[in-house]
Amino acid sequence: TWGLGSRTHLGQMDSEVETGVDELTSELEDTQLDEAQLIAEEVDKSRQMIKSMLLEAGEFHSTCQISFSKAATEGKLESPEDLLSALNHVCSLGALGFELTLEEAESLYLDGMDLQEFHHLSKTYFKQIADSMDTEREVEGA
Repeated sequence: TWGLGSRTHLGQMDSEVETGVDELTSELEDTQLDEAQLIAEEVDKSRQMIKSMLLEAGEFHSTCQISFSKAATEGKLESPEDLLSALNHVCSLGALGFELTLEEAESLYLDGMDLQEFHHLSKTYFKQIADSMDTEREVEGA
């Protein structure tokens, strides 16, 4: 039988479910904020690493030479995949915390790229990334 007591019980259950949903929503929001903060910290760390790497001109040049030599054939990068390999090696040696995609490498690739071109492209690319991160940081801080 469904009497008045059952309706009260159902109302209490609805209230408990609503409270549970509110608690879960709050926990999810806290988790999302924590994740966003972690991502922001990682981006900031990458930005600082890029800037540090670029400031050490001799070290950056050596990093580019090593990365280029691992990917080049007869002193040239012969494909976007070679460029991707070389740039990702720079990222790895610089502990930048990210890698490029093949699509990015394809858009940056110059046919038969030599070491000087690779060094210039790398320096320009990583400087633009750092500048972009600085801009994002300024916008978020405003």
